[in-house]
Amino acid sequence: MRISEGILAFIFLLSVNIFSQQGGYTNSLSVQNGDVLNFYISTSASQYQIRIYKLGLNAGLVYTSPNIQGGVRSIPNNASSNGCNWQLSYSMTVPSNWEPGVYSAEFPVGSGNSQNNGTIIFTVKNTLPGTYSKLLVVLSTNTMQAYNNYGGKSLYDFNSTAGRASQVSFLRPYTADAIDDYYSRISYLVDWLALNNLTAEYCVDNDLDKFPNLLNNYSAVVYAGHDEYWSLEERTQAENYVAGGGKLILLSGNTMWWQVRFTNNNQTMICYKDKNLDPLTGVDNTRVTVNWYDSPVNNPENSITGVSFRFGGYVNDGNNLPASQGYGDYTAYNTQSWVFDGTGLEEGDPVGTVVPVVGYEADGAVFNWQNGIPVVNGIGGTPLNFRILGLSPAVTDNPNIATNTHATMGIYTNTNGGAVFNASTTDWVRGLDSDQVVQKITYNVINKFLQNRIPPEIVSWLPNNVSSANIHNENVFVSNRNITLTGNSLNFSVAAEDPYNNTLGYFWTIDGAVVSHQQSFTYYNNSPSGVKTVTAYVYNLKDTSSISWNLTTVNNNPVFTLSGKVIYDNKSGTSFSQTEILLIPTAGGDTLSVMTDSSGNFSFSGIFAGSYNLSAQVTKLFPVNSVNGTDALLILKTFVGQLTLSGLKANSADVNNDQQVNAGDALFVVKRFVGTINSFPKGNWISETDHITITNQNLTGLKINVIATGDVDDSAAGAY
Repeated sequence: MRISEGILAFIFLLSVNIFSQQGGYTNSLSVQNGDVLNFYISTSASQYQIRIYKLGLNAGLVYTSPNIQGGVRSIPNNASSNGCNWQLSYSMTVPSNWEPGVYSAEFPVGSGNSQNNGTIIFTVKNTLPGTYSKLLVVLSTNTMQAYNNYGGKSLYDFNSTAGRASQVSFLRPYTADAIDDYYSRISYLVDWLALNNLTAEYCVDNDLDKFPNLLNNYSAVVYAGHDEYWSLEERTQAENYVAGGGKLILLSGNTMWWQVRFTNNNQTMICYKDKNLDPLTGVDNTRVTVNWYDSPVNNPENSITGVSFRFGGYVNDGNNLPASQGYGDYTAYNTQSWVFDGTGLEEGDPVGTVVPVVGYEADGAVFNWQNGIPVVNGIGGTPLNFRILGLSPAVTDNPNIATNTHATMGIYTNTNGGAVFNASTTDWVRGLDSDQVVQKITYNVINKFLQNRIPPEIVSWLPNNVSSANIHNENVFVSNRNITLTGNSLNFSVAAEDPYNNTLGYFWTIDGAVVSHQQSFTYYNNSPSGVKTVTAYVYNLKDTSSISWNLTTVNNNPVFTLSGKVIYDNKSGTSFSQTEILLIPTAGGDTLSVMTDSSGNFSFSGIFAGSYNLSAQVTKLFPVNSVNGTDALLILKTFVGQLTLSGLKANSADVNNDQQVNAGDALFVVKRFVGTINSFPKGNWISETDHITITNQNLTGLKINVIATGDVDDSAAGAY
């Protein structure tokens, strides 16, 4: 896209005197099973064969043509704009068993001055779109043709003779440089999808002009590499797709920079790049071929992509912020986002360092800092809920834009379930080859989008330590969730937004144990010093998001020991082994638990002074001999006032849990010991709860009494 590329034209004209007359093209860049595929080949070989390979999933040689008569064709003077118009070399019908995918047709070309490497890239679309895979990859063939100067001209001055063209034809061979966007970028995505068993269907840019509802057949659509040139039809279809709940994944940079339009049955692409040259100016301003944000179109690409090249720029491109000086990676922000799940990244960590993934052209958004987080301000049409996930400095050569631009990775959603993730860089897909973080982020996005499971978005949190940092030679802010607590308590809270605008649920854990189901909670520092992981979970009907703090507690208060034994209601004296004992601070804080030993003994150590509730949770099998006619009789005597029960006995007699002892309880007991029921409305075991206060000494010899429900005569026997 380089605005200053015209300065290279003179160098180009010195180095290239003639254009190769060899190469090849087809009647279409995208076909379906059963379509006729025509080849137009110019080669110095006297005879040759065309070999066709499937790329990516199930890759390999799929077709070899018979011998074809060779010959070098002449190139018309207007080939760049109107096509080569060569005679047909070979024709075939696309076999019915060819899978959807990217294919390469290979044929021999002479060495030396050949600009074409004897390759034609084309896609095979599924006859019934979306039935082979719900993932669609769109190849950036518009950009390839824009840079293609076969026949003398492209849409750029730097590699055109006597000035750039205003239209270019698809009916001519690619130069090796033009087709490079596939091999140097898009191929990484195709190969990575295959390695991860992610099936995909494929098409090319102008398929979206030919088939206005193509995207609606897919759950997610991916653009990759250098996807610079879009038609109004392509953009409109993408916008309608997202508005209707579709998921767009832009693994590209310099995306949607120029508007183009097509003629000649979509075989010729028009782009004047100047409203004063375009005959549609003043006639149909929506289709004038200038930058989307520019007059008279005035339709910034930010509104759909979230970002724009005018707010981004060049990174790791020659002397522009080269990787040798530490550039070419993103700095991660909002790492609580599900997009980063499984990466282990924290705020301010680098993304894309194994292979520089930011550059050479990257898109950006204008933002402000809020509590250590970069937040977009909507300038240029960026959606206000576009969440920034990564930043990298960029160099712009746009004189109308300030110099402190940034590559800006991010994501946004709409209430219809639509979503757009934008990596915002031409080279993101290069990281798919070897960078595990880039791989994981890409997998997370594709996987969630295909499943239509977008979790809530956690947008702010407390506590939030904000510190300044110098990253990429910039003074920035970083939100830190490593917290040290020396006081008595600390408040935690989160704010979240649901992509579907539904009610959200919350819960909190400390080291995996659930401690609250509210949007916020208070941590009480009444346990020994140490490191804990505090995690907030936010969930909707689709999925769950989380955010964690590393909490270091410092507590220098004296600690005490508490010990005792669990027995069966004081009378039989039978102890309870392997029973969980709970010690719950009445003022809030961590609940502690231990298990009794084989003799029913338990012990807590490191306990701070305070007030606690002490109880047992019995999970033993209910003793079959614990209820009988005597229990029913005692319950009836209690009901008529002949007997008074207290403590656990009274609690045990209320088997139907209606808070009173009556004939109904006696009836339940009779039914259970004769076997007509096998459970009580109240649980099988009842434990007393002791209110314990620890002041300045250890508490020992405590007893927790347990009784079986309904056993008011203490007849239950056995080893517990």
